[in-house]
Amino acid sequence: NMKDLGKLHAEYGVKPEFFEVMGEALFATLETLLKDEWNKELHGAWQDLYGRLSGQMIAAIRQAKK
Repeated sequence: NMKDLGKLHAEYGVKPEFFEVMGEALFATLETLLKDEWNKELHGAWQDLYGRLSGQMIAAIRQAKK
């Protein structure tokens, strides 16, 4: 689950602020690879998914630091 994955990433030294850069890289990669198939709807769906998953991981990272 994402909570366990977040705790593991905390052990690796991943910080919450890294997720914004990772998201930008992910979206740029998807846009490059998918070319004409990449559209606003797909971008929105990926943003929603990444936001939910990274939010859970960030919460777990912050909790692990307490």
